Order: sequence, then structure tokens, then C-alpha cells
Amino acid sequence: MRLVVSATTLSAVLLIIFLLSMCTNWLQYKELLISIDGYGNKNFELPKPISDNNVNSTNYVQQEVSKLPTPIQRGQRRSDSFFFSLRKAIETNSRLPETKDHLIKLSISSEVDVDDLGIKLANKSVDVYRPGSWDGAGVVIEEFKLVFFTQGKVACTVFKQLFRRMMHIENWMVDSSHLPHNPKRNGLTYLYHYSVADALTILTHPSWTRAIFVRDPKERTLSAFLDKAARKNGKYVNRHCCNERNSTCGKEANASFLGFLRVVEERCCCDPHWKPQTKRVDKAFMPFINFVGHFDRIQIDTERLLKRLNSNVGIEYPNGISEKKGDLWTTFGASGWGIDGNESIFSKDTKAKHRTSAMTKLRQYYNATTEMFVEKLFAGDYEDPILNFTRFSLFEEKEIEIFESSKVN
Repeated sequence: MRLVVSATTLSAVLLIIFLLSMCTNWLQYKELLISIDGYGNKNFELPKPISDNNVNSTNYVQQEVSKLPTPIQRGQRRSDSFFFSLRKAIETNSRLPETKDHLIKLSISSEVDVDDLGIKLANKSVDVYRPGSWDGAGVVIEEFKLVFFTQGKVACTVFKQLFRRMMHIENWMVDSSHLPHNPKRNGLTYLYHYSVADALTILTHPSWTRAIFVRDPKERTLSAFLDKAARKNGKYVNRHCCNERNSTCGKEANASFLGFLRVVEERCCCDPHWKPQTKRVDKAFMPFINFVGHFDRIQIDTERLLKRLNSNVGIEYPNGISEKKGDLWTTFGASGWGIDGNESIFSKDTKAKHRTSAMTKLRQYYNATTEMFVEKLFAGDYEDPILNFTRFSLFEEKEIEIFESSKVN
């Protein structure tokens, strides 16, 4: 028996399917718009569902989003930005509950180009999201809403030990050729372990702490020279900077501190151990850094960081009651460190002790020429308001004059 379907019946079925589809899209769209609290106008009228079946639903939503009242007009294609974020939040397996709502709100912000940030992450064109380097992508501790950007020669070993301890890794104190640095073995979670949508949330959401510790460029550069050039007879520099089989630049870097500085400048060698700190976090995401600690007060600032994270520590029960798990500084920072495990983290690096020993060592290796060389080489670090370095001079003006005159004679 042949089943005969008239053209009228077929058209009716297709019309019903289309209307059901449009109703579903409309309900989802309305729900998303209601979730946005950034418009500042709760009385605006939501657009009605389309009735013209010749209009594409995506284009329709883009048109209607552009009509909605917004706090500030950006002069850009806001609907495209809205849809990039929304699409990424829905299409990827977001594990953070705050991702979808945050990206929608971020998309209508007048101060953030979400398209640009998202594309940079998707293309892995920024160091903070690119796998590979041991101090490239940020370390993420989701439980405490922390992403931390470690830096070579800024206590990166101890900080990674701290994070492994906070993640309850049993051998967190190990310090070997691979631990705690190698991302493939250290058990830490990095930003690239998250989807683009979640990574963008971590890098921009106000409830997340984005932390970096910095060190005065004069101290850090000297530390890099002593460790990576002098101690290793220039072999490290030769391998990472020279890129020539019979190059002598490693020997030049090992010969003197000034020789090391010249190699770094002439070869444009941005090794992580002396790379400008203002370039540690890519320019697009640097404004979102909301915690900066300093090496010369490292214990104080580490305690401050852990206590800041306490607001993200707790257990929420269905009845709305929350319970604190404990103070992070007391649990992870105040004890358990040192050879005998009876010290606090960075206990030997108090501000007074560090400043006295650092100044003594700096004066042993620096002269007026090398000091000016470093100040010029890392001028961007000193001028960056986020890093907030306090400039200091190792030599008085009279000492510089005597040094300059001795070179002439």
C-alpha cells in the first residue's frame, strides 16, 4: 500500500516543526537576556519572536542584541562579541559554573574586547595559555580560585612546592631535576588544561585571584648571571641564547657580568630567568592581574596572598549554611617548611635580612656602568605601574663621577 502525503499536509508538518524550533530558540534567548544584570534597565521590552521564515535566527538575534540598551556604546560590533563568548561558553565543555553568565556580561562591557581575548587564547598565541615552557602558562588551583604566574629567579621552586602542597600531593617538598618544575610530572593544573571559555573566565572574572610575584631587575638579573652563566661556565647561555655551533657568546657571558648583559641585549635573549617581568603576562591580560607580591617582602606578601584566598575556602550545604575549612596560611604556610619541617615558608627571607644581604652582594658585582645598563635594559619593568617597583641607586653621584673619571684616565 502506498502512503500518499499531500503537499498541504507536508507543508503543515514543516510549519509546525519550524514554529517549535523558533519557540525553543526564543525561550533560550529570553532566559539568557534575563540573566544579564548589566543593562541597568529592567523595564525594557524584549524583542518578539520572528515570524518571517526567510530570516535566519542567528542574524535575527544579532540584530536584536544590537538594539538592546547598554551602559556605554562602544562603537564596535557588540553583537559579534556577544556571540563569540556565548558560542564558546555553550559549545565547549565548561567546568566552571560561572563561565556562561560571566562571558555574557563581559561581552556587553564597554572596556573589554572579548573577541580579541578569546581569539588569542584559541590560537594559543599568548604564553599564559600555551603548553611547553615550565614557567609559561599560569598554575591554577580551582578550589581556591587562584591562577599564579611563576617566574624564574623569583622563588618559583618554592611557590610550586606550595601549590603542590595545597593540592595535597604527597611528595610536595621534593626538589629535583624535574620536580616541582616539569608540568608533565609535577601534578599541577595549568591554564591550558581548561577550555578557552573557562580560561577566559579565570583570566577576567572578579572572584578569581590572578597573582604574580616580582623581583627588582638589578637583583634578578645578577641572580640569573650567577646561576645560569657563572655557575654553569656559560654552557646554559650558549645553549639558550647563542644558537650557533661555534659561537663564543657563552664564554663572553661567563667572563663578566657586563659580558652577560651584552649577550642578553645583542642576542635579544628573553630566557624565562631574565625575561622582562612586564612581559611575563601577555599585554592583553596584564590589566587583569589583581595581586602583585614583591621578592623583598616575600614572606609577608605570601601570607597576604593565602589569607586573601580564605574567602574562597569553605563548604556550602543545601540549607544555605557555609562552613570554613581553615586558614590557608596556618594550614600551608606557617609550618612544615625547612629541613626539619618546623619553619614557616620563606622564614629566612624576612624583609630586613633580604635587603641587607642583597645590597651587599649587588655592590660586589655592580659598578656605575652595569647599573645603568640594567636600568636601561629593564626600563619597562621599572616604568610598569602594575609591577610598582621602587627605584634605588647603588652608587651616589660622587661615586659615579669618580668611576667615570677613572675610566678616562
